[in-house]
Amino acid sequence: MVYEYGNFSTNQIAETKHLLQKKIFFLLLIVDPQTREEYDVVNVPEAFDEILRMLSGFNALLNYPVEIVEISCKLKAALEEYSKGIVFDFRAYRRLILSAGKEVEKIKEV
Repeated sequence: MVYEYGNFSTNQIAETKHLLQKKIFFLLLIVDPQTREEYDVVNVPEAFDEILRMLSGFNALLNYPVEIVEISCKLKAALEEYSKGIVFDFRAYRRLILSAGKEVEKIKEV
């Protein structure tokens, strides 16, 4: 079923954006060399998958805003960087995650 954007309050959309940002920024904590030991039980690819699924649903509900494409692309690139294993560049990963999180703010709430 496709929902129309008007069926959701501005507050509901703002809260969902905030939750999405928190989940995106959590991707930093679970991979950061200084904090990752605290989150060693978290499956990083599954965390990415959960966010990308949430984005997919949000995308359909909001009638496909272009910002979701940018966020998804940056998250996919961050996951690819993480997947490099031993040659993983945390700084590049961090830039992509922060950029994806910032992009969430651009999704219109009205």
